[in-house]
Amino acid sequence: MGLDKYIPGSAQGVLANPLVIDITYAELVDKISLSALIPGQKYRIADYRTAYNMPNVTPAEKIVCTVEPLLVTANSVNTLSTYAYSEAYPQDEIYYSHVSDQAMVPGCDMGYIYRRVDKVKSNDIGFDYRNVSFRRWQMNITSEWAIGTTYAKLAVVIDGDNPTRAYVSLHASNTGNALAEQSTEHWMRLPFDNLTYVSPTPTNWILGGGPVSFSIPCSALYQDLPFFTNDATQVGNTILQNSSDIIKNSNTVLIGEGGSYNTLSAGSYNNTINTLNFNKNVLLIFNSMIGYGMSANKGLVRDCIFGKNFQSNDIPEVAVSVIDHSFKYNKSKGSFTFMVIGKQCQYNNCELTITESVLPAFFQKNNILVGLSSQILTSATIVIGNYAKTWVSTPSGMVAYYYKATNEIVLFNPITDEILSVKEYTALLSETGYAATSGLLIAGQTYYIASYVAGDDFTNVGGTNVTGNTFTASGTTPTTWTNSSILVSVGISAPAVTLLANSLSGAIVWTYSAVGTYIGTLSGAFTENKTVFSYPPLGDDKAVTVEWTSANVITVKTYETGALKDGLLVKFPLTIKVYP
Repeated sequence: MGLDKYIPGSAQGVLANPLVIDITYAELVDKISLSALIPGQKYRIADYRTAYNMPNVTPAEKIVCTVEPLLVTANSVNTLSTYAYSEAYPQDEIYYSHVSDQAMVPGCDMGYIYRRVDKVKSNDIGFDYRNVSFRRWQMNITSEWAIGTTYAKLAVVIDGDNPTRAYVSLHASNTGNALAEQSTEHWMRLPFDNLTYVSPTPTNWILGGGPVSFSIPCSALYQDLPFFTNDATQVGNTILQNSSDIIKNSNTVLIGEGGSYNTLSAGSYNNTINTLNFNKNVLLIFNSMIGYGMSANKGLVRDCIFGKNFQSNDIPEVAVSVIDHSFKYNKSKGSFTFMVIGKQCQYNNCELTITESVLPAFFQKNNILVGLSSQILTSATIVIGNYAKTWVSTPSGMVAYYYKATNEIVLFNPITDEILSVKEYTALLSETGYAATSGLLIAGQTYYIASYVAGDDFTNVGGTNVTGNTFTASGTTPTTWTNSSILVSVGISAPAVTLLANSLSGAIVWTYSAVGTYIGTLSGAFTENKTVFSYPPLGDDKAVTVEWTSANVITVKTYETGALKDGLLVKFPLTIKVYP
């Protein structure tokens, strides 16, 4: 590839090259300042070693690593190629700057390596991962779980019978729920044992924020660990280049076997990751403790503790969360924020922000869609139970339900977990005025023939001689009305109600508003987009509509040949259902 780059090869071949000039770093800098380099010449910086300030240590502690001579090539009399070569690691492609830029690597004094690629294992890391170590302080939880103690959400304890096992409480008022070897809906076992060296910060490791802020106590004891603690098994990983302080902003330790084909974005720092099955993730991740089994994830992860089996998710953000095992196969176009999840939260399709939530056991097979109002799943949502609960959006909010063992559907409030039911009102409506068995009619008034008796005749005033028919009087005097046929005037007062069922908050008050228009009123009873009406058609050229007017009012209208008309409601069955 020309003079500007070394081709990985045998160290012996390079050592045998008489054109390589040994030089100290100080001598190299002098030649650059004097424009005394020989273009195309290869120089071995014999005393080069990485130096940096250890992240999260105050006052600054400078770390000087083992000498690793680097071979560089002069591009001109005062510039070097960006590529360097290590005889100790001939498979590495190294990117090197001779300038000791303290903004890029505080503490460096011989320039710095800003990218190192193992061409055999395909690990492409944005700092000198071969030599840099990161400090990890000892997790030191001393509070032992006690059966009579009530624990707050996110309290941390150890098992007194096995003090290496550390746990975090998954909900508030956690009393009498025993610890187990594996996580439960009450306690999540931390992915690393107590007394291990995992905290990227001294004294206490503060995780989360807002309502999900908690700390893991640490001792003053520490170990300095490499980026890969088991380099032999970790392949195909990429840490993207940071624009500043590349050591601090890459402060991540991968512990254990596995950990392959992951891409960590710039700014991934203060993480300790168990790499067993930590594979194929594309993440911006910081200040997080990750257990094993996190695979094929995509998104932003911050201030989190993950247990095992958080996998196959496609999410833009998981923030400030405690998530135990079996949270998997999820996809979201929103973020999970301030969240505590127990086990078996799976098969979700989430497209919104879930905040301040506790979602423990058996919360699975959920459908949480975009477009929900902002109060949904906020304000410390708690969903606890032994049923698979499903949340489905509606135009105005969410319907939440689960099936009992009897296959009976149960609605519940997604905020409080309160069991809900559909409220129903069913009644027969009839327009009423006065009833008569003889006499004169009022021209233009509508009459209902409640009972026809043979011999009477109303045809001359626009009527029919059939029980159940309605007509508008065209005159005042029927041909015959002496046999006690019952006529009821209609449309001059509110409909009469024959109530069949009512689980609303009270009785609907019916009033006559205008021709063919009737108002039903009950304060706050008719929730928008959750109120459903059912009723039969009137038939022929007659029609009826029932309309939602407001949360307090519904309107019934009757028509004949397209015009509003009184007298068409006769034992008219109306059912109103209000869903929670």
